[in-house]
Amino acid sequence: MKKSDFMKLVYVLIALMGLMQSALLASLPWLIENSPLDSRHWSWLVAGGMLGFVVFAPVWGRAVDTYGPWRILVTCFAGFTVAHGVFLVALWEDVYRQEYLISIGLLVFSRVVYAVFTSGLFGAAQAELLWQKQDKIKSSLARLNAVSQFGRLLGPVVILAASAIHAIAGIYVLVAVSILLTTFLLIKKQHFLSRPGEALVASKEGPSGQQTVSFKRFWPEFSAAFALTFSVGLLQFSLGPFVQSSFQVDAGEATKIVSIMLSLSAMVVIFCSFVIVPKLERFDLAYLVLMLVSLASGSGLLVWMENIWIGCLGVALFSVGVACCSPYYGHRIRSVCPDQQGRVGGLLTSIHTFGYAAGIFLGGYLLFSAPEFPLWPLIFTAPLIGVLISRLIKASSVA
Repeated sequence: MKKSDFMKLVYVLIALMGLMQSALLASLPWLIENSPLDSRHWSWLVAGGMLGFVVFAPVWGRAVDTYGPWRILVTCFAGFTVAHGVFLVALWEDVYRQEYLISIGLLVFSRVVYAVFTSGLFGAAQAELLWQKQDKIKSSLARLNAVSQFGRLLGPVVILAASAIHAIAGIYVLVAVSILLTTFLLIKKQHFLSRPGEALVASKEGPSGQQTVSFKRFWPEFSAAFALTFSVGLLQFSLGPFVQSSFQVDAGEATKIVSIMLSLSAMVVIFCSFVIVPKLERFDLAYLVLMLVSLASGSGLLVWMENIWIGCLGVALFSVGVACCSPYYGHRIRSVCPDQQGRVGGLLTSIHTFGYAAGIFLGGYLLFSAPEFPLWPLIFTAPLIGVLISRLIKASSVA
C-alpha cells in the first residue's frame, strides 16, 4: 500500500469513531425511554466512558512508542468495535425485557471496554500520521481533528436517515461497518506490519530520550490544552440552557438553535483545519494573532450575546481559535520529543478529557447558582492561553 493509502485508512477509522460518538448522543432520547436505565444512569455511563480516557490514554501512549502506532491503532479500533457490538446486544429486546440485570451488566461492560480501547485510538492515529508527515505537524494534527469533527457532524444525519427503519438502525449500520473494517485490518495485519519503518523513527536532530514528556517540562503547553478544552466543555454544556433562558424560547426551539450553532462550529473547524492552518503553518506570528483574536472576540460575543446572529458569529470566531490552538501546542511538544509521539498523544488525550469534564462540571454549577452568567469564564480563555504561550516562547528563547 502507498503512504497515502495508510493515511486514508487512519482518517476512516477516526471518522467512524466520531460518527459513533455523536450517533450515540443523538439516540439518547430513545435509549432513555426504551432501555432499563433512566437519564441519570445514562449520564453516568456516558461520563464514565469519557473519564476512563484520563486513566488509559497515557498507557496506550507508552504502548505506541514501544510497539509502533499501527499495531495499537488496529488493537484499539477492534476494542472500540467490540464495545459497540456488546452495547447493541445489551439493547436487544429479548435481553433487556427478560434479563434485566444481564442487560445492565452488558451496558456497563460495553462502556468499560469502550473507555479502555477508544482512549488509545486518537493518540495512535496522531502518531501514525506524524510518522507519515513529519514535516507538517500542525496541518496533520489539524486535519485529523477536522476528520473527527466531520464524523461527529454526520452522526446525527446517519441516525435520522436510518430512523425510518428503526430509531437506532444507524448505530447497527455503523457497527456493521466497523466489524467489516476490523476484519479487513486483522486479515491484512501482516501486510500492514511488514511495511518499512513501522516502528516510530526517532528524529535525526538528537538522540532518543533527549527530552522526557512530563507536565513539569511542558506545563505551559499542557495548561493551554486544559484551558482550551475546559472552555469547550463549558460552552457546549451551557449553551443550550443559556439560549433558552436568554431568549425565552422553549426546550425544542433551544435545541434547534444550539444544533445549528454546533453544526456551524464543526464546519468552521473543518474549514480552518484544511485551509487556514496549512496556509499559516510557517508564519507563527500571524498564526498566534489569529488564534488569540478569534478566541477573545468569539468569547466576548458569546458572553454578551444579544441575539441569535451574534451568538452564531461568536461560536464561529471561537471555533477558529479552537481549530488553531490545539495544533499549536501539540506541535510545540511533538517537535521537541519526536520519538515519543505516543506519550505526547496519550497525555494530551488525558488532559483534554479532564479539562472537558471540568468545564461541564463548572457549567452545571453555574447554570444552577448563577444562570444569567454561565458563559462568563469564556472571556478568560484567550488571555490565559496568551500568557501561557508567552511563557513557553520565553522558555524556548532562554533554552
